[in-house]
Amino acid sequence: FSKSTVYAFEPYPKNIYYLTKNTSGLNVNIINKGLSDKPKKMKFGLPSRNAGSKNTGRITTNFDVWDGVIDVVAVDVMSGDRFIAERHLSNVIFIKIDVEGMEALVIEGLQSEILKNKPVICVELNGTYVNADGKILKVLQNLCLNGYSSFIERRGSLEKHNLAKIEISENLDVFLLPVS
Repeated sequence: FSKSTVYAFEPYPKNIYYLTKNTSGLNVNIINKGLSDKPKKMKFGLPSRNAGSKNTGRITTNFDVWDGVIDVVAVDVMSGDRFIAERHLSNVIFIKIDVEGMEALVIEGLQSEILKNKPVICVELNGTYVNADGKILKVLQNLCLNGYSSFIERRGSLEKHNLAKIEISENLDVFLLPVS
């Protein structure tokens, strides 16, 4: 992967500072937008440290799961397919999604790329969001019907897993690998 280019999407300006600092000297292009199903403005919630949150913010359409949000800012989002097309990118081989409840919309915005080129996909699932609406599990199960197999990471290795039987209480990485 030494000749690969990484595109990191971060909609919140304060997080851009840390991302830039932590990727200095690497082949990482930081995009000051979030990903979703289409271009639009969305609300980004900033969590209170007193609420026990470990993340640095989240965009969500499900405000019922926002405990301890101290501020909300508007951020720009776009579809991954549009980003790929505008830059004439080819050979996307890996997509990592860690978006605190926006997983289904991000995957919807990458449908063309996913179905056409079958990149490996890693999605971090958070039990709070999965249990709140369950839409992401349906989206991932649909990918499994369209050329992918699902695996979960357990203690440093991947185990094949049926997403219909998944239970999530904390964060869990799900890997979708294209079927040969």
